Amino acid sequence: MAENTAKVTTARRRRPDWRSREVRAKEKMVARRVSEADHRALRQFADETGTTIAEMIAPAIDAIIAQAHTYFQEADRQELAPQARAS
Repeated sequence: MAENTAKVTTARRRRPDWRSREVRAKEKMVARRVSEADHRALRQFADETGTTIAEMIAPAIDAIIAQAHTYFQEADRQELAPQARAS
């Protein structure tokens, strides 16, 4: 009988597909690009104050979202208000 000389190789490891497993509470994200120096300053400030950048900017983002909702609610009210007709 012939001797088998094939070598066993380890299986190639597949990287996990993190995109299909990622679960986020919200689908959309609001972002702004900053310079490397600005990001470093934000990160250091957040670390030294015991918080995260996301927690630091959350009040400003919440205020902008509230302004946007108010703006469009007022625009909808004006659109639905009865128009005065000229006779």
